[in-house]
Amino acid sequence: MNKNRKTHVLPIPMRAVEHMLPLIEAAQDHGSVWAFPSERGSEENDICISRTAIRQFIVRLEGKDPMMKGRDDARNLLEEVGVSHWSPHDLRRSITVVMDDNGIPGGASAVLAHEVKLSEHLGEDALTDAQREEWAANRMAKITKLAYGGGTFLKLKKTAMTVWTNAVLDAWEAAQTAQEQFLEAAE
Repeated sequence: MNKNRKTHVLPIPMRAVEHMLPLIEAAQDHGSVWAFPSERGSEENDICISRTAIRQFIVRLEGKDPMMKGRDDARNLLEEVGVSHWSPHDLRRSITVVMDDNGIPGGASAVLAHEVKLSEHLGEDALTDAQREEWAANRMAKITKLAYGGGTFLKLKKTAMTVWTNAVLDAWEAAQTAQEQFLEAAE
């Protein structure tokens, strides 16, 4: 992926791959190579959802879709389940909290592609690769710290992505279990 016209690489943990494979296979069963195919695609023009699709989906969940304007039956489904507001930007704040809680605050900066630099006065040239990795793991980029709480640090990114994947999928599985228990109790 690119961020600010620079290549940004994130390792995808096996648990994320295993979670996504059935979704990707289901999409391919419908003739698409994309995990999230666009409804506007066709066999000749197989395309993925647009960059704004998530935002548009959230607007619809909030009952604020322009097509619903003036309708009495518009409902804010997020609010009905206790979510007053949500935006994709909230994920940036969440990853910062998860990384900090797991003792690697610099992991958020690495995953979010925020530039992390050593001060010239600290003697970056004098550090070994291991010392530089240790420094990065414990240092947040200034923008991350200010807004949500680098470099190519692949080992740090791998650790951070594993921690983040586990946090997200553990929460997903807990929600699924709670929903199943609720449905069983309702029977």
